[in-house]
Amino acid sequence: MLEPLAGEKTLIAELGINHDGSPEVAAQLIKSLSDCGVETIKLQYRNIDRAYLTVPNSLKELGDEIVGSELERTHLNAEQQGELLKLGHRLGQRVGISFFHVEDVADFGSMIAEFDFFKVPSAELENADLIDRLLDLDRPVLISTGGHTEEQISTAFERIMLRDNWLPLHAVMNYPTEHHNAQLGYIKHLSDKWGRPVGYSSHDADWEVCLFAAALGAAFVERHVTHSRTASGLDHGSSSDLTDVHRLSRLLQALPVLQRCPNERMPNQGELINLQNLGRSYYARESLENGTRASAKDFDYRAPRRGFGSRDAQRVWGQPLVQPILAGEALGASNFRASSEVSDTLVAWANQHSVGIPIRPGDWRQISENVPVRTREFHLSYQDVQVGLAAAEFPDDCLYSVHLPDYVSPTDLLNPYSNDDEIREASRLVLQRCMRFAQELQDRSQSVVPVVGSFSVGRDDSTESFYEGQRELVDEWDRWSVPLVHQWLPPFAWYFGGSVPVRRFNSLEDLELCFAYGIPLCIDTAHAALCVNAGHVRVEDFYEWAETLVVHSHIAGASGIDAEGIPLAHADETCWALVDWVIKLPTAKILEKWQGHLSRGQGFVDDLVVLYEAASPLTKPS
Repeated sequence: MLEPLAGEKTLIAELGINHDGSPEVAAQLIKSLSDCGVETIKLQYRNIDRAYLTVPNSLKELGDEIVGSELERTHLNAEQQGELLKLGHRLGQRVGISFFHVEDVADFGSMIAEFDFFKVPSAELENADLIDRLLDLDRPVLISTGGHTEEQISTAFERIMLRDNWLPLHAVMNYPTEHHNAQLGYIKHLSDKWGRPVGYSSHDADWEVCLFAAALGAAFVERHVTHSRTASGLDHGSSSDLTDVHRLSRLLQALPVLQRCPNERMPNQGELINLQNLGRSYYARESLENGTRASAKDFDYRAPRRGFGSRDAQRVWGQPLVQPILAGEALGASNFRASSEVSDTLVAWANQHSVGIPIRPGDWRQISENVPVRTREFHLSYQDVQVGLAAAEFPDDCLYSVHLPDYVSPTDLLNPYSNDDEIREASRLVLQRCMRFAQELQDRSQSVVPVVGSFSVGRDDSTESFYEGQRELVDEWDRWSVPLVHQWLPPFAWYFGGSVPVRRFNSLEDLELCFAYGIPLCIDTAHAALCVNAGHVRVEDFYEWAETLVVHSHIAGASGIDAEGIPLAHADETCWALVDWVIKLPTAKILEKWQGHLSRGQGFVDDLVVLYEAASPLTKPS
């Protein structure tokens, strides 16, 4: 049977006669469809000598003249269609074909066995000889129902009920089909009545109708495609151009995910970030000592939500503080429980294995006092960089690294190769200032200070050109004796308050190119696990390709394809496999639990304890 790919809704891109009789146009359409990610295409064949009866002009109907002349103009013979079949297979596509006459099947000789599926068009629903011939070829046969009554459809299908390789298609023989004629509810009727997957053959004026058909149960959708909807010909106007086909393919593939219904609603990581940014919490108007009973009169309710929101705060009003709170700090759970002490053994183990914490220019003192490990990484915002960075105020006995800002403005990602002059110059300025800061830290600490950056966009869309640009950046920084390290990225990043697909540094191809160009990597266990879970790469690929490139690392929990920075205690098996690998690498390892800096770094303490307890005995002191 013609099964959807990997649980997705399958799009069948029908070339029909939109190649205008040109094998070259047809071949280019097939290549373009492959570039769009379309994995199933369909051809259409008529032996022109059998297609239309030759009659005097005086006996021809107007429709005969139009359709007949178009079929002659757009005809491709069996040999030409065979070449298109081979092209589709070379591109990894499944290729099907429609027939209108049983004798036409023989025109393909032994090549007929190479097709992946066949279709009987609506006009031939009652053509028993054609249907039987195609069913005997032991391939899926799609049978379209347009233009026929319920009785005619039932008669045709009841005759072949014992055959298992046919599938019904709902169709309406209007070109184009208007909304009031589409009758999409018939898809479910066909499925219920005949007990097998049902498809939809779309001739709709709006390609978006295909999405409704899929949502109503169509397992696959056939849509005519064209190089231009304004081209001269019968089918172009009711077809989709390549831009719309790309969108349709992407959305059909996503539909099962869009329709997913969890048993229990849980916010995703992006929602939690936005709750923090857009929500409110209670901030102390002045410092309060231990034992002070929390009262709403001592707090301002303001954004962002870094502590208790309204509901949680109602539960603690009147309770004594266990931990003091400073003026301007958010009230949270840590104020009502004793803090976890970081033992000397834990600190010694962390220092031995270069396990460290992120710090920021505004909170480094509080965090490092509570988590006194030697390895520390500055996580900078573009505003930190704009205000200015001075290495002199920081201790000289630490091992430092610097993490570049992801943004250069509220709306723009860091991109030193942007075509936009303003973004490019702002990015270059951020890089320059962070380089100087790293140089100052190196001079102060007398140790190398790697600078880690997330580079998801580059000079253009060419993969090779992108990595050439990243290698140039690495070389430029090397000349200033500051190592620039590229962070491995997730398949989806939580940028600008939403989930944004990332196209670089997250696939096996990217690993191979990093190896080819010698690009130093920072492996983030959360990002790497998400890539594995999304099917972009295998855990073993990191062992094979990345180990010689990894000069820095981040350790954070992850699950699924976009939940990153979660507590290590909740991380999935994929993430832990990568953690076990990273912990043994001779690199700095920065804990990156989301919101780990809150409550004076309590989240980092929690992950540090989990990491220590889970670490191999080989990494623990005897």
